[in-house]
Amino acid sequence: MASFSDFSEEDKLLTVSIPYRVGVWISMCDDNATTKYDDKIEGKALEDAFIRMSEQKKHAFGAAMAGHVLSSKKAWRSWQAQAKEDTILVDLDNVLKTCAATLSAEDVAGYKKMIWFVALAVARSYGEQVDPDNEMHVNRFFNKFFGGRSTQKAENISEKEKAALKKLQTFLKS
Repeated sequence: MASFSDFSEEDKLLTVSIPYRVGVWISMCDDNATTKYDDKIEGKALEDAFIRMSEQKKHAFGAAMAGHVLSSKKAWRSWQAQAKEDTILVDLDNVLKTCAATLSAEDVAGYKKMIWFVALAVARSYGEQVDPDNEMHVNRFFNKFFGGRSTQKAENISEKEKAALKKLQTFLKS
């Protein structure tokens, strides 16, 4: 089985940039244009999510990619310009195909879980709206993917963010 170092430079860049771009996409899908306060909170949550993922031990490849995202901070501004839904979903599909053809199933799963964690962390970081049907509750996420329990209460996820998360979930499940 090959490794990340065997990826082409283009595939490496795409694989590292996608998690950040997904986080920005989720943040921008329900933007508070009047104050931009949500951008500050969600931007901090995005960076914190990468820090947390880079430190976890359960999914080594996902952790390594989160570390690569953090070490590529100078590129974040240019990646923001590539955070449109259509572009991200096409690029995500291509990256997942490359990963599936190159990496172990465990590494692919870890990468997908890291992307989901980042997206969910951003979506729940700013209180646009309470999640009335509790569909995106963080306890379900942690229990399912990390086997732990979270003490977090239901998070605030807007309907636009929930719709974007559902689209992302469709790609990550394939």
